[in-house]
Amino acid sequence: MQNETQTEQVNEQAVTEVQTEVPNEKEQTEQTVPEKIEAQAPKQPDPVAQMRQRIAIETRRIQAIRKICNGEYPDIEANAIENGWDINHCELEVLRAARPAAPAIKTSAPQLDRNILLATAALAGQADEAVMLKAYGERALNEADRYMLRHWQKLTLFLRQPGAPLDNNICERALKKAILHRTPASTKLSTVPGWATCS
Repeated sequence: MQNETQTEQVNEQAVTEVQTEVPNEKEQTEQTVPEKIEAQAPKQPDPVAQMRQRIAIETRRIQAIRKICNGEYPDIEANAIENGWDINHCELEVLRAARPAAPAIKTSAPQLDRNILLATAALAGQADEAVMLKAYGERALNEADRYMLRHWQKLTLFLRQPGAPLDNNICERALKKAILHRTPASTKLSTVPGWATCS
């Protein structure tokens, strides 16, 4: 019995030593685990704050557009605000509108038509004016007269240049060959190798 009591005492001492060395399980769980477990969900942004931020950005954009247009281009300003243009697009449109327009090209010479050229030839040949007026009309005669005055030096060059031909038949014949060759070459002979060398 004495052995049993001694063993019990040794066991009790061992248990107390273990208890002092190792903390109580309850104490250990209390230290590592917080009392409340809260879910760490991502915070949802405040919709009112987001709306205010978007309004502030849009207000700054509109102010910049108004500053760029400076009250001089209300149509561009309205389009930029309405269509959501960025600042660069608005500046580009204002620059395009501010650029001076190119002057309209005005030709002093009217478009020559068949009647004007025929009336010019008839005037050069000193045909009867009443007959020409009836055949070509007053407008064609006036244009033919202006044409002759503008080009008189060139039209009468054959009179001043010795050896100049009275007609242009040599050049017309050379051009006629090229024109006659062009039609079949572009339609039928374009698939034939070496068609460009055909004469």
